[in-house]
Amino acid sequence: MTSFGSSPPPPMSITLDYLKEWRRFLKIDQLKIFNDQCHQIINAQMNTQMNNQMNNQTSNQIKGTTEGLEGMNEGLAEDNPIITFCLIHLLQHSPSPTLYYPYISRLGYSYTLTPNYLTSSSSRQVKDSEEAKIGRRWVRVYDGLVGREAEEGMGRIFKYTEDTNDLENYFISHSYNFGPTGPPTPYISYVLPLPLPTLKNPSTPPLLHHIISKILSVSPTPLTNATHVEFWSHSRSHISPHQLHFDTASEGDKGMFNPLWSAVLYLTGGGGGPTTVLEQTSTGRKLCKRAWVVKPKVGRLAVFNGRALHGVTPGMEFRMEDEGEKRRNTFMIAVWESDPGGGRCPSGVIDGTCVESGWPGALSAIRDWNSACASCEGGNEVAPMVIDGVWDRVREDVKVVGKDRDVRMEEVFTF
Repeated sequence: MTSFGSSPPPPMSITLDYLKEWRRFLKIDQLKIFNDQCHQIINAQMNTQMNNQMNNQTSNQIKGTTEGLEGMNEGLAEDNPIITFCLIHLLQHSPSPTLYYPYISRLGYSYTLTPNYLTSSSSRQVKDSEEAKIGRRWVRVYDGLVGREAEEGMGRIFKYTEDTNDLENYFISHSYNFGPTGPPTPYISYVLPLPLPTLKNPSTPPLLHHIISKILSVSPTPLTNATHVEFWSHSRSHISPHQLHFDTASEGDKGMFNPLWSAVLYLTGGGGGPTTVLEQTSTGRKLCKRAWVVKPKVGRLAVFNGRALHGVTPGMEFRMEDEGEKRRNTFMIAVWESDPGGGRCPSGVIDGTCVESGWPGALSAIRDWNSACASCEGGNEVAPMVIDGVWDRVREDVKVVGKDRDVRMEEVFTF
């Protein structure tokens, strides 16, 4: 393993992959060194890019263009993801995170995610029955719904592994990049028509049928109009976030077509950041004040509004001596009113005609779970945590969050 931090490269020579790997193996006693390095990187890279832009602007003016210097800072973060990575880290881990608001403003943004949101440090319990009622409109959380045996069975197939020849592993069979470095994995999902056949004659591996059926049993809306269920899975390093996004059909190729609702089943616990569901929809134009937080726990299920903005914050934990990496493994579904298109199973693999090979076959072979599932009678509904204060302004000349002002996402600094 590379020895990080002892003699890091100059700020302008550091790559994003180097930084991610350093953060991935970072121990708590190295935090100040890492913070200082991020601070130096931001200063060096921003100054260099701004000088380059200024030189380009000057060159354009010499050529006779009338373009001014306004908006010169815009796009710096998009063009340089190292700046974004370092700023998000410092908003999470600096003892004075608001000192970095001016840097975010220099990048051309008006608002940022708050340190409170990024760390969940001030998340709280639901304060009364009225707030709990509001929360259930956005997200519902259940523990123990699918049963321990089913959780363990899913965990055998949907897990992190370094054995690239294990084609019975869901992720290996899809050439999944476990990250946090390297190119992102293309979006992979499977779509099944509803209603599902009975468990006596399933068109999917019985365990998968059981898992999806149990999740559907706690649907927050009637399934009358539901026609398809989509499922997929992720395995992420504890430092890897999932950007704030809306679930859309075919990755947004069909426009802003959202599911009725989506759900996350946690196959691991203790690694990675929480799922956050913001009180902000795809049709809203004003920044919300509140978010609902669901922390990973084995067997926990979060079911949330399909139109809600949601994501995963970077994990806050640090590497302990001789400790293996904690990962965040999840299984997701989305319920749709019409066929969302996009990913499909290879012909015959999931519909029962060819389940003797690959990960569907391995999942079908798991029989040491009880379909009656005595350990999952209904599950226990638990209240999500609440975060007050999701967004903050980084410029004094814009309105405070929640005031009557439409906001474009280009104005908002996120990851």
